Amino acid sequence: IERDLMLEDARSTIYVVRALWFAAFGLLMAWFFVEVYRGLAVTSFIVLEEAFTKWVDAALDYLKF
Repeated sequence: IERDLMLEDARSTIYVVRALWFAAFGLLMAWFFVEVYRGLAVTSFIVLEEAFTKWVDAALDYLKF
């Protein structure tokens, strides 16, 4: 009986550790996506807007407008 209890205790410990690991991984992924969306998306928009503005200015200069 003690052996069965030890085996059951080991299994439940493995389940708890695995659940904590998945929860930590999920939180890390959520943090990463929020950080990318709030930081990198805004920065990328600014960079792309500036590049597009420079490209349009260069094209207009080339066409002499």
